Amino acid sequence: MNPDQSFWGAFGYSNLTATTFNMANFTKDQFNSAVGHGANNSANYSVVYPSSYLGNTTLTVTHNADGDSISGFYITNTAWVKHVSLHGTGINSTGQEDKDKPFTTGDWLKLTAKADNGKEIEFYLADYRDNKNTANHYTLDSWQWLDLRSLGKVKNISFTMDGTRKGKYGTLIPTYFCMDDLGGVRNIATADTLRVNPNSSNEVILDAIFEAINANGADIVYSITDSLSNTLATTSLVANKLKVTGKKHEGKGFIIVSRVVKGQRAFVKIPVVLDNKVSSTTDIHTESIGIYPNPATEVFSINTSGKVDIFTRSGMNVYSNAHYTAHTPINVSNYTPGVYFVRINDKTLKLIVK
Repeated sequence: MNPDQSFWGAFGYSNLTATTFNMANFTKDQFNSAVGHGANNSANYSVVYPSSYLGNTTLTVTHNADGDSISGFYITNTAWVKHVSLHGTGINSTGQEDKDKPFTTGDWLKLTAKADNGKEIEFYLADYRDNKNTANHYTLDSWQWLDLRSLGKVKNISFTMDGTRKGKYGTLIPTYFCMDDLGGVRNIATADTLRVNPNSSNEVILDAIFEAINANGADIVYSITDSLSNTLATTSLVANKLKVTGKKHEGKGFIIVSRVVKGQRAFVKIPVVLDNKVSSTTDIHTESIGIYPNPATEVFSINTSGKVDIFTRSGMNVYSNAHYTAHTPINVSNYTPGVYFVRINDKTLKLIVK
């Protein structure tokens, strides 16, 4: 901060709760976040302005001279960036009449975190690059976890920002962001334990273990952020199906999967146990064809006769009938609400019990 010239840069501190921005109140409003509080409802948060005028905006590891691995931090936009995304920057970019134009296809604002070891991570605070599906466009207005572990062991991390709407000196979009819980722990939900026969495979339908979200046409992207030891099993992820294949011996571990929708991240930890006593539930299908009603509250039936088994998501067999007759009601009124897998002959269907 330079009080003589009334400018500042690098790391500021805020406890403001307003989520609006007014240029007439710039001195104060530049410290408003788009959320109105810190991550996990804390009262305080940092406002970061990576300003080249004051040198590098850098985080330095101070507790270990050799450096350390930093888990990450929560990040969101300032109210100023959110305002600009809706109303324009107030200044025409080079060759354009866009000072009052909201963000549109092609616009973006990103943060780059670069470690002293040369590794770097890019994070988009606003992303309107998708020219095929505009439902994917967003400007963050919630706290999201930025994972820094892929940077490895670091002594320092420098932050820079860039965006579209260029003027003579670079982007006209405010290069501010909000930070909280540096070096903290991301929020992770825990799913039921997935039990896998070491000689077989089991699948998890990821839609079923994450909290429901209305994507409104936006892409839902799943990825594995923390893998199971490859000495126990191999894992593969295709669309919304996670497949775990055992490697002939028993053991346990966990997998953490992320879901990203329009910049919003959620994480679920899936405990995994490889156990010879578990029945295999491979080739799981998600179609509701053949099960009525689905979801079920008291009873459901299947429109096909044959051998029927019902498994919990962890692989426990809770129902078996070798001679099921089509359309015969199966009572599930005493089942714990959740997801079950119904195997009928060679096909496995997902059943939701409410």
